[in-house]
Amino acid sequence: MKYMHLFLLHRYSHLPQANNLTENNSGGIHLSNSRCKIRNTLIVNNEFHGLYLKNGSDAEFINVTIANNEWGGYAIDSDPYFRNVIIRDNGIGHGFMFFTDSNPILENVNIFNNEADVKGGGICSISSSTFTFLNSILWGNKYRYMAWK
Repeated sequence: MKYMHLFLLHRYSHLPQANNLTENNSGGIHLSNSRCKIRNTLIVNNEFHGLYLKNGSDAEFINVTIANNEWGGYAIDSDPYFRNVIIRDNGIGHGFMFFTDSNPILENVNIFNNEADVKGGGICSISSSTFTFLNSILWGNKYRYMAWK
């Protein structure tokens, strides 16, 4: 059985802030009711979510690459901040990120070559999410409609 590489459940949890790698896990980073800064980190090649943020997980992602994850990630009732982040080649479910009741800020972010079968491609939002994009680029993201049986 595979486990999440990083799983934080409490407010103000701390992660070593440099040169981290989450790879080849069922999920990269799972935060619930946590606040942390994640810097200089690769979140790659995970079999499920690269990121899963919920219950007020207002994390900061700085100089991070999120790539080649089967599902880019979810944010539910969380307000993440992304700065100097590359988000590429995530696929299957929602491409990069699926936001519900969240207010992300994306500054100097490149979101490209993500592909979704369900919704989105680059970004999918439902239910009262508000985005702030600053000097960011979304390009080459695709959505393929899959009829579920």
